[in-house]
Amino acid sequence: MTPLAKSIEERLPARLSNSYWVSILIRTALVVSSLCVALLLPFFGLVMALIGSLLCILIVSV
Repeated sequence: MTPLAKSIEERLPARLSNSYWVSILIRTALVVSSLCVALLLPFFGLVMALIGSLLCILIVSV
């Protein structure tokens, strides 16, 4: 989550990207959205395992 949060914060204006509360709000929104996807998508664990194994294969083969 941290790389995604940092890239979102970098795109914000300078006065907002330096705010502690904006950072907390962005990270909270990311966690809540992940939770919503996990609850709404059946077999979320299997989907994430498949994505993880495919990415590991790509990393090892490069």
